[in-house]
Amino acid sequence: MLIYQLLDVIRETILATAAILTLAPAGQVSPRQAVEYGVCTVQAARRQNLPWQRVAAIVHHESEWRPDARSQSNDWGLGQIHCPGKHCGKNPTPAERAALLDGCTNLLYTAEVLRSKQRACKQDCGGGNYLRLYNPGNPTYQLAVQRIERRIYQSF
Repeated sequence: MLIYQLLDVIRETILATAAILTLAPAGQVSPRQAVEYGVCTVQAARRQNLPWQRVAAIVHHESEWRPDARSQSNDWGLGQIHCPGKHCGKNPTPAERAALLDGCTNLLYTAEVLRSKQRACKQDCGGGNYLRLYNPGNPTYQLAVQRIERRIYQSF
């Protein structure tokens, strides 16, 4: 049974890597980075019991796979983790900044935040789609992420 689980993780990692290379703008992500992000995306998603495709769609929408992305509203990294929040203060310390801008750490944070939004939605919004809670200031966010997610599922 363990071998089948291992093969499933390998398959998902290969698919995630291919999706990242396909989605990211040309030259944005090197093959080496895509492999690293593929591994981390699958690992983060599995840790939070989420589909890796959803985590990848959010990251693509938020930063187009730019680990150094930073918004004017104090959102950081691949998944645009908002500060202040669980992972950082209003003015992130050097250690918090380094973690936010590290691709794999940010992917872990992204999946963790997404899972917390899923839990909150089950309690506060009747089980409705929790995607809209990830970026509540954007009324079309849920649809945009779902479109990217469908592209991933249809391509791979």
